[in-house]
Amino acid sequence: MVEDSKKFSDLVKKGLENEGYTVDCVYDGQDGKHRIELCDSEYDLIILDIMLPKIDGITVCKSIRKGKIDTPVLMLTAKDATEDKIIGLDSGADDYLIKPFEFNELLARIRALLRRPKTVLPIPRMTLELHLV
Repeated sequence: MVEDSKKFSDLVKKGLENEGYTVDCVYDGQDGKHRIELCDSEYDLIILDIMLPKIDGITVCKSIRKGKIDTPVLMLTAKDATEDKIIGLDSGADDYLIKPFEFNELLARIRALLRRPKTVLPIPRMTLELHLV
């Protein structure tokens, strides 16, 4: 989890650990980016805030995707405008959840992301023709 609020991080971490997850926390984007790049194969999921010190979450997400890191990213942020959601998802996030949130919804989204296969087979190229009448 990359989240600048230690109090919030501790609360989410405790809840996730009570559900059987192991959680590492870092508190700024620079440390988060560095940790993800060094240890990406050790993580099943990245929970990423947008408004972070040093490097924002959008930049972190774009950077790790550019580095071919495909670990699922769940953006967990207070930025609730539609444009913010679009920017977050287009930066490479797999899901976007707005604070405040129901903890059970966070758990459901985590389970959904963890159900996805680690690798996806390429789909053969197909041509789609649309005929408007």
